[in-house]
Amino acid sequence: MKFTKGAYIILLSFIIVSVLNGCQSKEYKKHLPPPVNIEISLEEIKKTIEELSSPDFAGRRAGSEGEAEAALFIAQRLKELNLVPLGENSTYFQAFPLPQVDLRSNGKRTEFYLMGGESTLKGDNVLGGLISRERPEEFILLSAHYDHLGTWQDNLYPGANDNCSGVSVLLELARVLKEEELPYSIIFSFWSGEEMGLIGSNHFVNNPTIPLEKIRLNINLDSVGLGKNKEFLIWTAGPQDITQEVVSHWSKWEDFIIKEEYSIEHSSDHKTIAKGQIPALTILAQDWLIDNHTPHDIPGKINYEKLKNLTTKIMEYLQSEEIESLLTS
Repeated sequence: MKFTKGAYIILLSFIIVSVLNGCQSKEYKKHLPPPVNIEISLEEIKKTIEELSSPDFAGRRAGSEGEAEAALFIAQRLKELNLVPLGENSTYFQAFPLPQVDLRSNGKRTEFYLMGGESTLKGDNVLGGLISRERPEEFILLSAHYDHLGTWQDNLYPGANDNCSGVSVLLELARVLKEEELPYSIIFSFWSGEEMGLIGSNHFVNNPTIPLEKIRLNINLDSVGLGKNKEFLIWTAGPQDITQEVVSHWSKWEDFIIKEEYSIEHSSDHKTIAKGQIPALTILAQDWLIDNHTPHDIPGKINYEKLKNLTTKIMEYLQSEEIESLLTS
């Protein structure tokens, strides 16, 4: 049986409200099991990056066969982890039209440019969720784009850092957090069309599969795998009181050196999510531009310990009193 998107959302909302009414928050917390604390796996992170950046996925250009294979790869992982499908028609996928584009070099990087009009191609966002029993209708949105440039002039653009690194962190977070009892629900969103102009995340904001007012915060990961272990960059958008509270808390982490930057030239999917009045931020490696949009963005240059450390810190933050305080403020 197939459901329409509207019917699926109504059904999910009914289930969510029923669960919420079945328990009182304070009493429920008393009976929560202790945290499982599954260890973050460097090997899983590395495996994801090596697979997605391999020639099998042909650089994951949005609308290509390689992107479709990457979407299936991610969706299969979400299914194996028993995440709830949050795409269209009870699936993990949300399709959207793509514009006519081509690639060109600006001397240092290769990038897409718009040619005008829509193509006949479509891209796919991939969305799955962990639904909380305590606050099933409050969501944290964790996101990363999985598309890249594809192949051009007989060169493969693997995009290991941009953005297999962010995808690997999200999938590892899904693996460990599915064993936890969290006080809110989580959407794991893997955007496509980012390289063509943040198209997939923009489509989600204009056609949300979860009501935007239920999403309290977006943490977006983009090109996080290069450079020294401690050095990260933050871009923020949307309601600044909340994003600044998050950045302030993260700046106190002993293992992190965080630089906040307001970028005009470069951007990521947090900007489109913020258009939905959702506090949003993107975390990157400070050295994210090294080999960016070149054939040299390969797995061998990734700092896997850095990714393991980042995954651990985000996991701890999502289980902290600070994030719960943020939700209830």
